Amino acid sequence: MLRVSRSLTVCLSLFGIASSLPLTLAQESDKEAVIKTSQAWNDAFNRRDLEAYGRHMSDGFVGTTDEVPPMTKAALIHFLSGRPLEYVQRKEAHDFDVHIFGDTAILTYAFTSFNAWGDTMIKFPSRRIEVFKKNGGGWLAVASQQCYVPTNHRTPIDIDSKVLMDYVGEYDWPRHDVRDIDKYRIEDGQLMGEWRGDKRQFLPMQKDTFFTRDDLGWTTFVRDPQGRVTGYVYHWADGQEIMAKKIR
Repeated sequence: MLRVSRSLTVCLSLFGIASSLPLTLAQESDKEAVIKTSQAWNDAFNRRDLEAYGRHMSDGFVGTTDEVPPMTKAALIHFLSGRPLEYVQRKEAHDFDVHIFGDTAILTYAFTSFNAWGDTMIKFPSRRIEVFKKNGGGWLAVASQQCYVPTNHRTPIDIDSKVLMDYVGEYDWPRHDVRDIDKYRIEDGQLMGEWRGDKRQFLPMQKDTFFTRDDLGWTTFVRDPQGRVTGYVYHWADGQEIMAKKIR
């Protein structure tokens, strides 16, 4: 075994700290630069300054969203040329998180997309992932993915709190995995559901039909001829359905 003196060990430790420090500071500097680049890129988007917008993107850039197929840099700039300022604005950006991998950076953040339809303003909580490559002293966007964060804006109806007791119990999904047991209970006069540790309030849309704020789908409880709840059907927003059976 190689032995080293205590003083040499301390010296080597300090050398290790000193040699790693510039890298850490460089990474932090790169993270700040990536966020600033992204903010400048989005500012150009909001101002429809397409020349400045394009300068932040590589020629091989590709971007996707929930609504459109992948778009190249040229296709995206052409698309934005017909979108006036008031049509779409990205605002209230927050929750920035950057990961640096050599000359590649991955940035994620949340923001609100403001979409104007005449006098009607629609707001969508959204998230973006942006990938940047280091180009000289700066960063260029090479890819992005944007999606809406589901938020249900339906208005719940009033319902007799006594009726809520009909839905209390446990429900089993078709694959019969004990981790999928869905539990419903009443808390402070509200119907609460818990699935895989995730607890949410269920708000009534109509008799036997409920929704949650963070999901675009809805749940319809099923009754037998005697009026007893025997299960529910969960309706995905895209039209797919799945049945859960009440087991206790």
